[in-house]
Amino acid sequence: LGSSQSSGSQRGAVAKGVSREMFHLKKKKKAEAAAEEPAAKQSPKQSPQASPKLAPKAAPTAPPKVKAAATPPPDEAQVKEATKKAIAMIKKGLAADPKAQESGHPFIPKEWAATMKPILGSYRRFVERCSAFQLCQGDPPAKWTVHLAGTALPAGSVLSQKKWEAALRAAWQKYLQETPREERDPEEFASYTKLVSAVKVAPEKEKKKDAAAEKGQKRNPSEEAGKTQKAPEEKPAKKKLKKD
Repeated sequence: LGSSQSSGSQRGAVAKGVSREMFHLKKKKKAEAAAEEPAAKQSPKQSPQASPKLAPKAAPTAPPKVKAAATPPPDEAQVKEATKKAIAMIKKGLAADPKAQESGHPFIPKEWAATMKPILGSYRRFVERCSAFQLCQGDPPAKWTVHLAGTALPAGSVLSQKKWEAALRAAWQKYLQETPREERDPEEFASYTKLVSAVKVAPEKEKKKDAAAEKGQKRNPSEEAGKTQKAPEEKPAKKKLKKD
């Protein structure tokens, strides 16, 4: 009995030692596994994939620009027809709304930019050179109004001047600034303008003759032959020698 009890106690001690070793081994493996997890998360091979919802969308590519074909300039017939339409259009607009220019800004037909400008150019330039209208200039350059030619203008309005007229007025003001009062002479200023304008212009006949000469018009061949052919030179008569 004594030997059996001792052998049983030995087996119990061995079992307890084995269980302790197993417990320590499991604890060690858990500690190693816990240490390896953060290293695996920081590894570049296992980087987290971006969510398709958060991924930036590619910018849409713009279509290539196509240059518009150049339109040919209008011919004379198109300009005449457009001029007639423009005059009728402006007259109709001024008659339909007489108060359209009370603010000091011009009446401009709505269709001008789309239909008339490609043929006749800017609205102001057309009105200035058209004999059917007269343009009144306001104090600021942006204010100007359109009126029918020959009609009474609003009180205090001034007709638009041509560029050379404005330049001449500016030259006169400059003359007054630089010339002392006792030395000012309007006749002197006028004489200088005459001197500047003294440009010789050939008459129409002379222009036609010059143009004909440049083009090398053919003349009458008989006249040319008569002018170019020289008369035969007369030979001096030989003196007869007297015989002795």
